[in-house]
Amino acid sequence: MVEWVSKFQNIGTKRWVNNKMDKDIAPARKLNNQGPYIASMTITFFCFYGFSYLVSWMMIKETGSPELLSKVLTITMLPAIALNLIAGRVVKALNAKVVMAVTDLLTGILFIFTYGLMALSVQMVTLLVIVSVLNKSIGVFYKLSNKTIIPELFVNNEIRKINSIQTQVRQLSIITSSILVTGLLVVIDPKFIIFIIGLLFLLSVIFDFKLQRKRVSSSDICKLQDGYAIHVEKGIKYNLILAAIGCFVDALVAVLVPWLSLVVLKNNWLLSLLLTFEAVGILLAPIVLSALPGTKLSVLSLLLPVSLLLLYPYILSMMVGMLLLGLIRGMFNVQFFSKIQREVAIGQMSTTMAKVLAITDASTVVGTLGAAWLANIFGSGVFTIVGIVFEVIIVIGFIFRSKFLNN
Repeated sequence: MVEWVSKFQNIGTKRWVNNKMDKDIAPARKLNNQGPYIASMTITFFCFYGFSYLVSWMMIKETGSPELLSKVLTITMLPAIALNLIAGRVVKALNAKVVMAVTDLLTGILFIFTYGLMALSVQMVTLLVIVSVLNKSIGVFYKLSNKTIIPELFVNNEIRKINSIQTQVRQLSIITSSILVTGLLVVIDPKFIIFIIGLLFLLSVIFDFKLQRKRVSSSDICKLQDGYAIHVEKGIKYNLILAAIGCFVDALVAVLVPWLSLVVLKNNWLLSLLLTFEAVGILLAPIVLSALPGTKLSVLSLLLPVSLLLLYPYILSMMVGMLLLGLIRGMFNVQFFSKIQREVAIGQMSTTMAKVLAITDASTVVGTLGAAWLANIFGSGVFTIVGIVFEVIIVIGFIFRSKFLNN
């Protein structure tokens, strides 16, 4: 009986806090942050993924070595793990808006400076490696501030919508940036494309400064959160394990699906088709969520291994698997980050988000480094084995979840 009353009080407190927060910050609706936020985010995502694609193209063109490119990509990911924790303190000490603007400004200057060095015939490969590492490192601060600032710009019932838009914008940026860069390479020197990307980052700074943070009493919100902070923290830790599994899977897919397509199935056009199916799934995720807003993270996690089982090297099965994978991962990410942004106190958002991103980035690195090892052991059935193992782990976790949250 006591346990039931405690749960009821937690739920009641949480609902009252959410209602109180929405009431306190309702004037933020008049700030019209959606336009500048989406504009800044779109430019930054488009330029980031466009530059990543351009670096891949230039590295392969200069060296003819995919192994070197793989090592470079791994090197660029490693600083992100440690920098996330540093970025959390920086964002908290300054504020997310300032950090977003500064990171866009620094990235723009970096690319324009890189163009100048390339014009002086500096060693291309070495320069690309250095710039890629710096770009990724700066991007850690942008990603954290971009996630942290959402509760400061939008009221509670707008957060999932913004995260849904962010998911679609990111995916569209990945697709369109590679297509546009490929087209520009036909008529423009790749060095000048880097210069254009630098100018676009500087344009993004203008939209960053147009963002208007809400006037919220952080001390009041922190006091309101105290009643269920421990319960929220335990929920985040459990969901973070599921998020880490998802990021590990994403890394495996990024490495092993090209291998299955090009080496195992020996089909040059299949990879593009599979990536298109995954992209469609991600783009559909917000639409499905709007129809099924109550979808739980645990349910999505239980479905994730099912999509992996479908990634056995049969073309039709892999197409369905990639579509389902994109849909599940898209829905999970929207729900996961929206839940954190709604429940964690604004004063502690940057610290919490920094820890979350550090763990998910570490999981991505482990997946990237372990993909080839798993493929060597399990061969073309690697996703089947990984899917079964993760399904067992998630089911066991789901069984003991209630005991973990109530202790």
